Amino acid sequence: VAPDDFGKVIGRQGRVARAMRTLLRAGGAREGRHTSLEIL
Repeated sequence: VAPDDFGKVIGRQGRVARAMRTLLRAGGAREGRHTSLEIL
């Protein structure tokens, strides 16, 4: 992610990042896999 876009990706108080983590966890749970989100 470009440095200028970090705020948009993370969102207010981390809401967008938290939502992305939730979606990843749900998808991983369906497949029986562990997932994690790393924003670089």
